[in-house]
Amino acid sequence: SDILVTGTSSTVSTNAMALWKLDSDGALDTTFGGNDGAPAGVFLAPSAAGGNDDVGLDLEVAPDGSIIVVGESLGLAAFTDIAVWKVQ
Repeated sequence: SDILVTGTSSTVSTNAMALWKLDSDGALDTTFGGNDGAPAGVFLAPSAAGGNDDVGLDLEVAPDGSIIVVGESLGLAAFTDIAVWKVQ
């Protein structure tokens, strides 16, 4: 069974919601993610509220196999909004 982990991944200019997928032995699943310059095994989401500080806090796998991540996103007006991402 796969292992899914969510949180944030930081760069010089942004903190993006990150989703890591690992095989049952703990190795990154290289068939997952790799979008927008992310390494294989990691999915980085675009900013949900237009700012540059997002974090995934919890996740659930839907019946169709998609991954639903809930978290927070800091908007341009410096207000924190709830965020929901769906990863196919």
